[in-house]
Amino acid sequence: MATNLGAVTISGTKMERTCRATIEARLGADPRIVVERELVTLDGSGALIVRQAVPAVVRHASLLGAASVTLQDGTVLTEAQIIAALPMFFDAWAAADRADPPPRDQ
Repeated sequence: MATNLGAVTISGTKMERTCRATIEARLGADPRIVVERELVTLDGSGALIVRQAVPAVVRHASLLGAASVTLQDGTVLTEAQIIAALPMFFDAWAAADRADPPPRDQ
């Protein structure tokens, strides 16, 4: 049971953000990137007031290519460069972890 106590007005900042990104790379399949987004409202101190999921963004690697972003230092990266670089980082990180295992997350 609940009692309606009326409406409240809360002042805050609303933004859309990425809360999780997953790369699905099944053997023999076109890898895809799934980006989960959310709308968040923060109060004046930055504390979370409301979180709301929005539809995920999905991109297949084979369809990515020439679109680009420019980093703060002026470096321009294309989607194709990022897709090519990620597996190199993943392999390097795995090798580093085999050589010197990191602490387990709690």
